[in-house]
Amino acid sequence: ILQANEPPKAMVMRLHQFFNKEKILRWARQMRRCTGEDNEPRVYQDLSAELAKRRVGTNRVKVALFKKGVKFGMLYWARLWVTHNGHDLYFGTPEERMEFLRDNELAGVRGH
Repeated sequence: ILQANEPPKAMVMRLHQFFNKEKILRWARQMRRCTGEDNEPRVYQDLSAELAKRRVGTNRVKVALFKKGVKFGMLYWARLWVTHNGHDLYFGTPEERMEFLRDNELAGVRGH
């Protein structure tokens, strides 16, 4: 049990079932809305360095989609999910993402 002036304790959990991880992350998001800043729970996903690099590779595309008002999200690993013209689309490679932007005239944003 923590005393009032103690910093929060870190806890590392390894979950073998994706469903359980999603339940915990959903709970943490809900708790952020329900609690004050003093006792806010924090849950972070541990992404490998390789996976983090692959996800960063989507930044240019995400910026372009955001500026054009297109709904999108990241799925586990580094898959980009886009809702465009009422259809859900999924892209796994940078080439697929850029081709989608070009084909739908959404690529007018400079990235790095």
